[in-house]
Amino acid sequence: MVKFVIVVIKVKFNEYFYTNADPRVRDKWLMGSPITISSISLCYLLITSYIIPKFMKNRKPLDIKMIYKCVDKILLLVESYFVYWGIYFWIFIYNWKCQSIDQSESIEGSLAVELCWQYLIAHFLYIFQSVLFAMNKRKSSLATFAIIYHTIIPLLIWCGVNYYPGGHVRKIVKFILLKINR
Repeated sequence: MVKFVIVVIKVKFNEYFYTNADPRVRDKWLMGSPITISSISLCYLLITSYIIPKFMKNRKPLDIKMIYKCVDKILLLVESYFVYWGIYFWIFIYNWKCQSIDQSESIEGSLAVELCWQYLIAHFLYIFQSVLFAMNKRKSSLATFAIIYHTIIPLLIWCGVNYYPGGHVRKIVKFILLKINR
């Protein structure tokens, strides 16, 4: 009986997460299962909340200014890339009205999917940056909200990329997060 229940749960899990996913992202890195991205988020939470503070408790902050400056410059380039494509999409492709999600294989739809997936991957630079903050004992830069934000956002981005790539859902998520932040 227990084996039967486990098999049913596994089948329903696969049916829900795999058949409902956008077929254009199924084969992309980190997009196969929510377990992978959930595990990464959980590891980040444990590392920044417990492991690094305990490890660094009686140690001096690491001198990682050069690494931090490099990560900052890379983040600036990545953010510029997304600002450019965001402006391009808002001016030439999307409109300000609510529009349906483009699930076609068109050039614009495929580009939107690719950019959403790239945003998910780019978010790991922010996670790496916050790990550097923790290793440098910069408590003021690594608040509880930042840890929670960087734990939850990859999960939300994963859902957006997997089920609504290129749609207006990302505006709703951003709006909610900005309201929580105030």
